[in-house]
Amino acid sequence: MGLTIEVYKLSALNDLEQRKVRDAFALAPPVLNYDGFHRRVLKGGMTQTKGMSPAQILEKFMSGLDPDPEGQHTPGVIRVDITGFWAASNTIGSATVNGTRQWINRRYLNRYSSQDIVSHVVHETCHRYGWTHAGYGSHKSNSVPYQMGYRFSDAWEEYYSQERKPWAFAPMASDVQVRLVA
Repeated sequence: MGLTIEVYKLSALNDLEQRKVRDAFALAPPVLNYDGFHRRVLKGGMTQTKGMSPAQILEKFMSGLDPDPEGQHTPGVIRVDITGFWAASNTIGSATVNGTRQWINRRYLNRYSSQDIVSHVVHETCHRYGWTHAGYGSHKSNSVPYQMGYRFSDAWEEYYSQERKPWAFAPMASDVQVRLVA
């Protein structure tokens, strides 16, 4: 069946920004289940893994650990609650570690592609699943959240190259589905 994405809440975003986020998520599911993404994660080389192997990191990410509003877990579901904010800083977003909420800076959202939006959400989802990044330079950029976002972005490029154009994509029933709950 694969991974399901449920967008529970989009807050502090205008209608155009909400549509942009939803459109990005409509293109994300096949890439999340794409073996090219999984191969990239399994190659390893990440820091701040909390002692987990690449296979364990992939399994935890793909398991969908997010509880629903009643606190129940459904295997294979990533639930997203995104709130927009605007700041003139370099902060693209943030997330509650081991929580369900994440934020995205509208300053970047407005110029981001669908690929950028979902790569950011993959990064922040890693925070929500407990991974952090401390330090500077390669120590920070090789952390699980950064590497998962980079590797998702690279897989997106590969998946949508040549014959699979995102603007022509129609998900199959067997692909990951995006459900808008709110």
